[in-house]
Amino acid sequence: MNSIRRMLAVLVYFASIGAAAQSASFTYQGQLRDAGQPFTGIADLEFRLYDELTGGTQIGSVQARGQWPVEDGLFQVELNFGGGAFDGSDRFLEITVDGAPLSPRQKITATPYALLATGLAAGSVGGGSVDPTAVQLRVTGTCPPGQYIAQVLQSGNVVCEVDQDSGGTAWNLGGNAGLSAGAYLGTADATPMNIRVDGKRAMRYEWGFSSSGAPNIIGGVDANSIPDTNEASVIAGGGLAGAPNSIVGNGSAIGGGIGNVVDGNWSVIPGGRSNQVDGNDSVAMGRGAQANHSNVFVWNDGGSFASTGPDQFLIDAAGGVGIGTNNPSDQLHISIPSGDAMRVQIGGQTRFRIHDNGGISVGVNSGPPANGLLVNGDIRYSQPRTRWLMLSSGSFVQGFGSASSYDFSHNFGGLTLNEPAFCSIGANSFRGAVQIPHGAIVRVFRAHLTEDDSDANLRIELRRVREDGDWDDFMASIVTAGANSSPRVFEDASIATPVIDNENYAYFVTFFGGCNLGSTTLHSIRIEYELRDVL
Repeated sequence: MNSIRRMLAVLVYFASIGAAAQSASFTYQGQLRDAGQPFTGIADLEFRLYDELTGGTQIGSVQARGQWPVEDGLFQVELNFGGGAFDGSDRFLEITVDGAPLSPRQKITATPYALLATGLAAGSVGGGSVDPTAVQLRVTGTCPPGQYIAQVLQSGNVVCEVDQDSGGTAWNLGGNAGLSAGAYLGTADATPMNIRVDGKRAMRYEWGFSSSGAPNIIGGVDANSIPDTNEASVIAGGGLAGAPNSIVGNGSAIGGGIGNVVDGNWSVIPGGRSNQVDGNDSVAMGRGAQANHSNVFVWNDGGSFASTGPDQFLIDAAGGVGIGTNNPSDQLHISIPSGDAMRVQIGGQTRFRIHDNGGISVGVNSGPPANGLLVNGDIRYSQPRTRWLMLSSGSFVQGFGSASSYDFSHNFGGLTLNEPAFCSIGANSFRGAVQIPHGAIVRVFRAHLTEDDSDANLRIELRRVREDGDWDDFMASIVTAGANSSPRVFEDASIATPVIDNENYAYFVTFFGGCNLGSTTLHSIRIEYELRDVL
């Protein structure tokens, strides 16, 4: 309450007084207004009794009533300034609200004041000597069984109403019976209903924006909130004054915890701390979980862990996730006493399974060897691996003959290759078959040879041929040049169509030259390739 503009004393009356001894206690009922409107909330009240309207001397002690509930502006307190406070002199009551004294002080009127005078003889004051417009006469009326006193008139008569148990409308603290089907506890209009404990709101029921929807229910600390622009949401409890739970969405729920926020529709935070749901149809739980997208589940063990897209199921658990075990030793630990442990299906077909014999099947549901591996399909490298193919001179053929010598240039069918007779039989071209794994990628084609005749250069090529026998173009080519009696290496790393396709092609290395080979020796051919796919 920022400022109490006005206080009205609605009723002042005293507690009942016995004939032999008088009581200095009396009950004060007042009304607080803030800016002209009845105030509802909690206020710190103090009451002081003075002998003057302004200034003067304080009588008795301060009567403090901290955190006192005020409902629709009304409050009621029991005051006692001591037996000698009222001696027949004027008395004025000063009231302070939240530290601010209200002005002017209120004079304690003579009629109730006189009730505190001592020594009245029994029966000396009767109905004829009392003004009933100022003082209520002694209660003389009673109510019959099944009814209760609903109102006491100034004449002392009473107004009776029927108990709820007898078909009335009152709710009894001891419970009610015989209720009609339409009986309810609540409000008959759109005003929210609060249930308080120790003067503080413990539960709030309010209707949302739509008459066809459902109410919002807010439990826990009174700082928890759901705006009335939303509906059908529930905060079951939890929250702190500095870390309340809040929902800004329809059909959402928070079970408890502190500092949890749901901004999406039809989403849930079961509890925990500092969890956030921004998407629809999502769940966040634990601590610091953030479901920022729709249709996601996020569980976090602390810090910040957020979804990165819709339709995700995310778990961040430093202690591990256990299935069949409460003591996971890894981030995901599956423990079963017996039977098959795991199955992965794609399109209704089993693609991965861990069997009860300890074996694993991949690409098929068949039982693998015990503690073994059964694979149906190709196995591929995750990283390229370099391999080599070596061809010696004896690997080459011409026609139906063969170059059987390890040193290719020495002989062929009894003829030396460095003689002009080499041309007379048309043996200027040889080839050797090459077997390279399907899917491999050729990187380098290399020849190791000795040539001492500058006029008889050789041409060595890596070629492929279709299954129907038609030649295709070459893949790599080496041409020797110049004479040198020392062994030399010639290399071609610019490979055309480098991917090996064994389904459609056969691969060869060809070797040919002029009629005058001089003294030429082919020591070996090396093909370097990478395996990227199939083993």
